[in-house]
Amino acid sequence: MTSKRPLIISLIVGALAAWPAYLAATQGFNLLDDGLWLLGARVLAEGGVLYRDLFSIYGPAKFVLLLPFFAVMGQSAAALAMLKAISVGVAAGLGAHIVARRSSLYLVWIPLVGALGLWATRPRYVMAGAFALALAACLERAPRPRVFALLGLGWAAVVAFGLDAAGYATVVLIGTLVLVPDQRPDRSRLIALAGGAFGGLGLLLIIATATGSLSAAVWDTLVYPLTRFGAEMGLSPLDTFRSADVAGVIFLDHQTGEAYTEAWSGHRMMMILARRSLYIGLLALPVTGCLMAWRRRNDPLLAAVAAFALAGWSTAAVRGEAGHLAAGWLGCLWLVPLLPSVLS
Repeated sequence: MTSKRPLIISLIVGALAAWPAYLAATQGFNLLDDGLWLLGARVLAEGGVLYRDLFSIYGPAKFVLLLPFFAVMGQSAAALAMLKAISVGVAAGLGAHIVARRSSLYLVWIPLVGALGLWATRPRYVMAGAFALALAACLERAPRPRVFALLGLGWAAVVAFGLDAAGYATVVLIGTLVLVPDQRPDRSRLIALAGGAFGGLGLLLIIATATGSLSAAVWDTLVYPLTRFGAEMGLSPLDTFRSADVAGVIFLDHQTGEAYTEAWSGHRMMMILARRSLYIGLLALPVTGCLMAWRRRNDPLLAAVAAFALAGWSTAAVRGEAGHLAAGWLGCLWLVPLLPSVLS
């Protein structure tokens, strides 16, 4: 396959996913997560300071990413809908790129339909996946150390989305390096990678210190999520899996009282079955991918995607309802079409 063909396919699939995603996103938004997302970006756009002027467990990158859309489309929910649609498109496009490189093109529908079905609108997870693919490319091509320094900055950029994104990026980095013992970077490249990562973290600390928000940022994004979030807003994945009453309710109903009614008879039971199937897949697929990558020892792409899928466990472990289960499945979505090429 020519070097340009995977890119062309990924762009087509990304566009096909982004358009219906935008139409769906413009139908409305929830006041809990989306409202905070819009409010945080508005605080920044109007010269305010995150964490000092607004409490949020999310990292600054979540809100900064929305600012260009505000600049073009105004401070409105339409700007957020466009960002969500692009996130879905990128998730589908990157998945299609994996398929085009390593699997049969007949499987390209999996990332297209999956990104829409899983509603991959959280940029932090898509960015973590993009970091995994960039890491795989660096391990395959072994570029100069300065490229690994940029990769370290990319890790810090994912970390800037918040604690869960930091966990994703770290699992992807360490997991991939463990799974490819025959293609680990040499000492100079590892030093450059660490230098870029610490440089990016240092820049975040400097900005927080300069704006007088460091202590509030540490409390909001680190202390609170680690010590209080689980007790106040957590939801056991085991309870969700075994209880039909819990599995049949969306997250918004748990937290805000909003709920959807059945669209047809049996709709609720179908959703419960689907969610339980997703749980089983989320447990089994990353383990399968990691075992295959370890057996091959020199397949950075498989290792990075498997590590990304494994990182999805953290999303469903803390908040085990349908929305976060779907968000944690993005790595598995990319892994599914890759496995047949490994088994063949």
